[in-house]
This record gives sequence, structure tokens and C-alpha cells, in this order.
Amino acid sequence: MRDMIYEGVHDKRTDLYVFSTLYKKGMNCCFHFHRSFELIYILDGELTTYVNEDVFECAQNDIVFVQKFYTHKYQCPKDCPQLVFIIPPALCDDIDKSLTHNTLPARLDDKEFNQSLFPIIKTLHEERESMPKLVKCGYVNVLMGRLIQHYQLVPLQSNGNINLLVRILNYIDDNYEKEITLDLLSETFGYNKYYFSRLFNRYIGENLNNYVNVLRLQKFIEHSKNKKTASNITELAYEVGFDSLSTFYRCFRKVYGKNPKDFLKN
Repeated sequence: MRDMIYEGVHDKRTDLYVFSTLYKKGMNCCFHFHRSFELIYILDGELTTYVNEDVFECAQNDIVFVQKFYTHKYQCPKDCPQLVFIIPPALCDDIDKSLTHNTLPARLDDKEFNQSLFPIIKTLHEERESMPKLVKCGYVNVLMGRLIQHYQLVPLQSNGNINLLVRILNYIDDNYEKEITLDLLSETFGYNKYYFSRLFNRYIGENLNNYVNVLRLQKFIEHSKNKKTASNITELAYEVGFDSLSTFYRCFRKVYGKNPKDFLKN
């Protein structure tokens, strides 16, 4: 595997993450990947973009689209101000249904069409703190729907560099409410459990138990949308796979900085 990192901080989010940034001339970042979709609107300058094995140049009014799990990195031959959108797994259901076997090209270079979408992009950026989450999801679906309607989709790539990691993470997604151990993964995928341990620590940046517990917390929050009373906290914690309430509360405070009852009030 090429050197890369799993950028898990984005995947722990429950809301759209929008920010403006200025990539300075000469900036370079290493290859990374995440389970979130990523969109970058180039406001000016130039950006050299690497997505899986593809390399291309982007300029003003181009959009970069990164399919989840695709490895990517950026270099800047010139200063490059841009707007960045991270769509976390919690908001990806509708998009996933439209991108089951195909995806958008990494470079979306119809500048005139992209400019027609800029009012949506600008609104999402300017009102990112005040816009209700439901409205924000609507804007995201409109934006992605217009892109999917306009651009010719391409087949999803099987990325050899992280194919095993993708299979493991997908398996955990499908079985998070069950017991998941290194022994179980090694039996399921046919690799030594110590290999899995090294794989997680090197590329995911944390051990298997931590990763699984954070995913369970995300599922807890999703499920709690319709069960917000404190009496359901214990029930939900067990539903998403925690076998100990003390572990659940300890993990929740560590990740979200407050207890689940106070979190759900907000």
C-alpha cells in the first residue's frame, strides 16, 4: 500500500462540514481517504489533484469531486482559494442510492454549468452555522442531484491500494451491532489477526475497538432522532452493539465532550 492516512475526523461528523480555505503556492498534502464525499469549488488559482491513479489540473470554477474511499491529495502551483464541502456518512443515504455502481468524474470542468450552481454553494457556505440541518440536507441533495444529472457518470473504481481496508470497513458498517474482534475479522477475511492490528493502527490511526465504538456512537445518534427521552439511552446503547454502559458513557464523553442526555437535548 502507498503511504496514506485515514482522515477519520470527517467521518465522525453528523452534519455537513463547509469551510473556505486558501491553499498557498507550494502546499502539498499526503494521500488520504475517508468515508465521506468531498466537493471542492475552485474560486481562483490552480490546483493539482490526485484521485486514485488520476492526476489533473483544476482552475477557477472547476469542481473536484472525491468519491468516498478514494485516495486523494493536492498540490498548489499557485495560491488557490476554494470552498470545501465534506458530506459525512450520516448524510449520504440519498446520494448512495444514485451512485450504486457509478460515480461522478473527479474533475467537473463545465465552468458555465458549475457557475450556475454557485448560488447554492455560496448559500451553504454563508449560512452554514444558521441553516437548519433539514434545509441544509435539502440544499446538498439539490446540489448533488444537479451534478449527477448533468455530468456523465463513470464506473466505480476498485482501488487496489485500500481495497482490503474498504472491505473491512464495509463489513464493520454492516455488522456494528454484533461482536467484532480481531479474531473474527481474521477468520472472515483469511488474514492473520496481528496483520489486521497493524493495518488498523497504521492506516486508520486507532485500534479496532476504538473505531468500532465510534461508529456505534454515530449509529446511536442516528437512531436517537426518534427516541430522544433519557429512558431510551440504555436501550439504544445496547441496540447499536455496546455490551457495557460504562464503556458507552466513557466513549461518548471522550468523543462528544458531554453525556448523551445533554447531547440529545441539542
